Amino acid sequence: MELGNLSQLEVTANILTDEAINIKPGNSVDIFGAALGNIPIHGKVLRVNPKGFTKLSSLGVEQQKVVVKISFDKDSLNNLNKVHKTLGDGFRLQVKIYTSTKDNVLKVPRTALFKGNDGKW
Repeated sequence: MELGNLSQLEVTANILTDEAINIKPGNSVDIFGAALGNIPIHGKVLRVNPKGFTKLSSLGVEQQKVVVKISFDKDSLNNLNKVHKTLGDGFRLQVKIYTSTKDNVLKVPRTALFKGNDGKW
């Protein structure tokens, strides 16, 4: 038998070092994936490890990555439990880490933008 406190569960994300340089502890995170269904969970960055590592991608390209530790928002975990979904060790998830946010801006989908003949958007 294994015992654990799911309220202390964390996500370990391997992030490309080029992207990780902008990530700071406290950044907001959306956590999603097939294991969660259509219920995203919110969290925050706890730590960006100072040491990177090399990993071979599925295309055979060496990539420099760094480990980022993410905590779950307790309210989000409670909402997940209410719909009878659970997480555990080794579950595959995806994360979206917000390194910058702006309020009161016009938001359009990227697919709504096209380049003109002059090369400008």
